Amino acid sequence: MHHLDTEIDRETSIFFLKPDKKTESLLFLLAIGTLNLASFVYFFNYVFSFGIGVLVSPGIQLLSLIFLTILVIKRKHQVIRIMRYFLGTSEEDQRQAFEQGKRKFKEKFAELNEQEIKARLKNDLQQEAKQALIELKKEKYGL
Repeated sequence: MHHLDTEIDRETSIFFLKPDKKTESLLFLLAIGTLNLASFVYFFNYVFSFGIGVLVSPGIQLLSLIFLTILVIKRKHQVIRIMRYFLGTSEEDQRQAFEQGKRKFKEKFAELNEQEIKARLKNDLQQEAKQALIELKKEKYGL
């Protein structure tokens, strides 16, 4: 029974999601926390409230706002891509953003040798990074 419980915990944990899914989940949770729709911390809960009454008090949770800001700074490119997806950019804009990201990754990975490229391809990467590595592998080694 214990083994089954740990398997279920492992499968439902946010830490075993792909990087984009982790960012989406954290962004969503921190956004609802920032808007004071959910509270995740009770020992350090500073809320700047504004509103019309005691029962309805929308506000901004300071700790969630700080964590949201850190997430946006650390994973800026992923957050921008998620925002574009949810705000509904055109297919052409998405294609251009993908190509731009792929170009940046190709520049970043240009100095890698064949073994390093293969090792990186085994990792769970963003689509732009994976495509850049595949193209570099084909260009450099014809594989």
